[in-house]
Amino acid sequence: AENSLSYGNYTFTYCAHVSYSNSSTQQLTSKTVCLDVYLRIVASGLVVNAFSNGIYQRTIGYMQSIKLEPNTYSFDKDSLRDAKNLTFNFYCRLNDRTTNAVSNNLTIVDLKSMKSIPLYFDNSFTYCFNSTSDYSFDSNSALLISPGGLKYISNKDYEFKVTTVDSFGTVYFQLVKVSVDNTV
Repeated sequence: AENSLSYGNYTFTYCAHVSYSNSSTQQLTSKTVCLDVYLRIVASGLVVNAFSNGIYQRTIGYMQSIKLEPNTYSFDKDSLRDAKNLTFNFYCRLNDRTTNAVSNNLTIVDLKSMKSIPLYFDNSFTYCFNSTSDYSFDSNSALLISPGGLKYISNKDYEFKVTTVDSFGTVYFQLVKVSVDNTV
């Protein structure tokens, strides 16, 4: 693109040439000073968005469905990759709404494999869904949560971690908080 540099390493050399005269001797003196500056241009990475406009928090009614669509709303800042071709993984856990902190009996569940990843070794794990029939994945890898799939649990919010990995092995993610309101 015009007025831009391609990815890579660059060396810029800045030189200043100064000429001055000594007022008492009228002698003209010149001096040149150069400085090397090293610059590396790298790709700026991916932005993972599960909802439009970068929204990361939603409140839904207890019988509403919800759809997380990172293939639709994520993008590459440098336009190197099309997010529609990326593979996204979804993880879920419950947070305590009153303290806005993760509880000590936390389990993250990989929703595609339904494997639990315990972060604390405690026997009182709490899961986001009662069964795999509470959610599904569409052909664009969006996570579709059925009406009633997220249960109202007093003082708890659902936190989804949506991740992808680029070709360099860098992990990008977004944390999305979903609150379920039992009055809606």
